[in-house]
Amino acid sequence: MSTIYTKPRSIESITPTIGGPVNTLLAYGQKWIRPRLRSLMQAAFNLFKKAALDARGSLLLESMIAITVFAVVGGAVLSGTSTSLKTGTLVEGQSIAEEIARNQMESVFNESYQEPPGSPYATMVPPAGYAVTVAADEYLTGDVDIEMVVVTVSRDSENLLVLETLRTRWD
Repeated sequence: MSTIYTKPRSIESITPTIGGPVNTLLAYGQKWIRPRLRSLMQAAFNLFKKAALDARGSLLLESMIAITVFAVVGGAVLSGTSTSLKTGTLVEGQSIAEEIARNQMESVFNESYQEPPGSPYATMVPPAGYAVTVAADEYLTGDVDIEMVVVTVSRDSENLLVLETLRTRWD
């Protein structure tokens, strides 16, 4: 690689360069390119600085987005909690109703057989808010040796559970 010297304008400005087209840039570049490049970099820096300082409304926008995200997530959590509580209450009520019906049916089977119709089996005392009824009718018309026993458990006048079974005379 050889070093080429450009034709100086004056004797003091002899500059060594590499290659042909670069000669012109180096000869005139020190007076023309550097100030232009410096002013271009300064303009870009000022533009970014102004954009960074001109952030009016960005905090409000970020706050609105954060509030919206938290509201959606909070609503989903509250909805899930509400559904869980409703389901838990329903399952608890049905569980209590099933226990009442089983106890009542056991009470009926512990009593002596009574011929239908209108077999008056004693009802047990249910917990507060619940009601229990017992009905016994002929299963087959004219056959008083087989009866259908129906135990109904309700809460707030809504039937929660209806338990049916057959009972026969064993005497």
